[in-house]
Amino acid sequence: MFLRFLNCAKKGIGLPYKVYLYAGDDSDHCTLVSVSDVEQFPNKLHDTWVDCVELPLPSGVRHVKVVLQSTTNVAIDELYIL
Repeated sequence: MFLRFLNCAKKGIGLPYKVYLYAGDDSDHCTLVSVSDVEQFPNKLHDTWVDCVELPLPSGVRHVKVVLQSTTNVAIDELYIL
């Protein structure tokens, strides 16, 4: 799975510190399959940047849940399931 985050400190939008990915066959029974620490690149001088995180996703899952840990507002531009 590939997530694109917007990064613009001027607008109060930052990157999460951690991304947790849960997956399963139904929405009631998802298990944690991946955790990723996100490198922080505060964007204070430019227009909005796009930063990406790639997480391994097991094949054949029907439902995914993404949980973000952050101290700022977070904006996900796109989510790709590869």
